[in-house]
Amino acid sequence: MKNRLNQILLIAAIISCIPSTGHAGIFSGTDENYAPSGIVQEMTYTMENCPKISVVKGDITQQKVDVIVNAANSQLSHGGGVAAAISKACGPELQQKCHETVTKDGPVDVGSVRLTPSYNLGKNPDGPKYIVHTVGPHGTDTNREELLIRAYQNSLHEVVTNCKDVKSIAFPCISTAIFGYSIEEATPIAMQAVLSYLKEHENTNLKEVKFVIYNSPNADQKMALYQKECYKYWNAPTEKATKKMLLTKSYVGPAQTQDNSHSQKKEDGKDSQNSPDENSIIEKLKSPYFMIFAAVATTAVVVGIYKWVHYKRKKKKEEKARLERIHTEQQFTTEPLIDTVA
Repeated sequence: MKNRLNQILLIAAIISCIPSTGHAGIFSGTDENYAPSGIVQEMTYTMENCPKISVVKGDITQQKVDVIVNAANSQLSHGGGVAAAISKACGPELQQKCHETVTKDGPVDVGSVRLTPSYNLGKNPDGPKYIVHTVGPHGTDTNREELLIRAYQNSLHEVVTNCKDVKSIAFPCISTAIFGYSIEEATPIAMQAVLSYLKEHENTNLKEVKFVIYNSPNADQKMALYQKECYKYWNAPTEKATKKMLLTKSYVGPAQTQDNSHSQKKEDGKDSQNSPDENSIIEKLKSPYFMIFAAVATTAVVVGIYKWVHYKRKKKKEEKARLERIHTEQQFTTEPLIDTVA
């Protein structure tokens, strides 16, 4: 019986300690309304004084929006990924225009943007009028979070300031393909960057912002991550909590030049960003092997505590039984003496 109880406690501890792996399809949580119970093709969310936010699976070139964002490289050479798909849909004029832009103004800095017409796509009445080309960071860049925020927010800023007739814009998953940025790390940054910019610039013509996920083998995983992020904002317990989360990623302004884009700000004599060693430690702590080790260690502690408590209770019962036995023996030995004296 005791062995069976120990096995049950061990299994329960392991299950409770191992973190969720983000399985594409279903969320778990203490609240039954934590997140939708399954993956859908499209999600739409609304917030007061903020454009509608949509997350869809599909082809970004087929979206009925005024602007689509292209995840480009610094040379605006659209050879693969979403950039190649957009270039093909727009026609050869787009690539020619991009070459002219780079020749005239130089390569695009990471986090910066360039605006071009959409050419063939614009001939469709429901198609985009403009293409915003932005360069996202690589997954190995030490300041990749700041640069990714710039890529999203500068794209919005370009549209808001220079395209007054634009009411809708569609984003791809910037930097998460060839550039190797982890989708688990990039998704919350993207959502926070866009929402915080929109909250700080409420008086715009934008009515809808789309996050478009290409229907690839890992599309469900990406949809699940976006669902989870949307839940944080649209199911926040209070308006104050929502506002606090939104303002964690404020608009950071235009990107710096290529020479100083990787420089780190210093505050009170200390670097404001993590050092490479600190980032390496953080990455190791996030690894599944460390998670499993932490789960096993926690389980061992839980089982150890249980056995210690069980041992203490057993010893306490034994001590109580011993005292009762002594008391009983004393009663039996003293009663005859009393009779003799009487």
